[in-house]
Amino acid sequence: MRNTFSLGALLFSKIIVIFIKIDYSLGIRFANSELVAAKEKLEIVIGAASPQILNFFVGGIPRRLRRRKPFELSQEYRENMKLTEKISKVFIETLPIFFGILLSYLFWENNMLLFIIYLALTLGLIYFHKDKIEFIIFAYGILVGAIVEIIGTQVSGYQSFTKPDFGGIPIWLPVVWGYGFVAMKRISFVLKNL
Repeated sequence: MRNTFSLGALLFSKIIVIFIKIDYSLGIRFANSELVAAKEKLEIVIGAASPQILNFFVGGIPRRLRRRKPFELSQEYRENMKLTEKISKVFIETLPIFFGILLSYLFWENNMLLFIIYLALTLGLIYFHKDKIEFIIFAYGILVGAIVEIIGTQVSGYQSFTKPDFGGIPIWLPVVWGYGFVAMKRISFVLKNL
């Protein structure tokens, strides 16, 4: 009868080890105290099993697994979380651009209203981001955007707008360029260690 319990304990311990190894590969590590508790439960289940089998159960777990804190995440799992966080941050930083496209579609006939909306939203986004250097980047983007668009309409003539305000371009367009520069700066900081 004792051999039956020992064989059952051996099979049971191998199943537990497999489950622990699966959890280990998913990113969860167990502390030594949890293994001791599992050993005590195993002793209760198999009753008269030999101590060698119970020691085999605990000894079969890698040492690095036994010394971890309960529910500590693995390095691979943390890196995957960082990648997911970075992707979501890039998406969040891209949302104002998509919102701007929607606003352009809705208010394309009223350049002044679109300019006021873009300017208010952009200044608000920069102010609440708490990075004051973005105001300089925004101003630089406005300047570069205005120059590029004016050259594109007046000098080379590769584009034209239905309701231009100055230099052949709508007044809101340089503001969009300015925020584009700010968005590129933010996205590049999110992705710099990828």
